[in-house]
Amino acid sequence: MKHPNRGFTLIELMTAILVLAILLGMGVPSYREMARSNRVTSSANDLVTTLSMARSESLRRSVPVSVCASTDGEACVTAKATTPTDWTTGWIAFTDANSNGTIDTGDAQLQTWGAPAGDTKLRGSGSFITYTTTGILSGTRSFDVYFNGCTGNKARHVDVTLIGLLTTTSNTACP
Repeated sequence: MKHPNRGFTLIELMTAILVLAILLGMGVPSYREMARSNRVTSSANDLVTTLSMARSESLRRSVPVSVCASTDGEACVTAKATTPTDWTTGWIAFTDANSNGTIDTGDAQLQTWGAPAGDTKLRGSGSFITYTTTGILSGTRSFDVYFNGCTGNKARHVDVTLIGLLTTTSNTACP
């Protein structure tokens, strides 16, 4: 009496492993790219949220409110307002009575954001942005959010107009 064959042959198992390896080889790079894209989107959204909150607080409190690049969460990066600045280390929103873009005695810290996750980079057109008591900016600003080694059109661009309008553009050219 013959027993029916059960299980898989070695050839069938090797073929299944090969197919699985090919599928993983194709899927992992796509997953990595998707994760990077999500981190860029999240960082751009965090920045937009902070800028919206700063404008709202300047109107609510009737005092100028600034958002500045920060390396330690306590003090602003000291650079000219018109010099492109690396915001990758984080930023701070604070009341800014004299609108100078630095935290002085009497200014209140409203919110602190740390560095974006992963290899996300954030570059601004200046080291700080100030909303006046009427919610209008002292000058336009723009920000580029991208990941390290970005190529093609995988960055996000955030523009802030003089009246405080925020515009986010996805799939822009990497810097």
